[in-house]
Amino acid sequence: MKILSAFDISASGLSAQRKRINTIVENIANANSSTYKYKKVVMKSIPFSQKLQKYVEKKNQLYRTNPKHMNNTVSKHKSIDHINIVKAKVIEDKNKSKLVYDKNHPDADANGYVRLPDINIVTEMASLLLASRAYEANITALNAAKEMDKKALEI
Repeated sequence: MKILSAFDISASGLSAQRKRINTIVENIANANSSTYKYKKVVMKSIPFSQKLQKYVEKKNQLYRTNPKHMNNTVSKHKSIDHINIVKAKVIEDKNKSKLVYDKNHPDADANGYVRLPDINIVTEMASLLLASRAYEANITALNAAKEMDKKALEI
């Protein structure tokens, strides 16, 4: 289970950073769109056993000849209690906007102001660089686990 846990942790990190990169790129692409709302990624660390428990509960409809054949709880598996995975969620920040004067814009109000998302391109690019470095670090950790797995099989 320890080898699989390294893969699970790296995979969740890769997924979270990919979501973060995609969101940052979307923010940059829509920096001047009056209909776009600024988005950010919120990450949360959750125990792997908790995610596995939810999966087991969801698949509870499996056909069994005897209810004792398959336990519907993962709480007995203490070997996975130390594993945490990252869950990433994209949320809109509707309050992060700025007023720009452009009386010729089709979405301008009566005073000639347009509400645009308050996106700082420099900050977004720095966040993009950090997210890509974190993505690379997860790939390195995944490759290291893969190499350790390969070496263990050579013994």
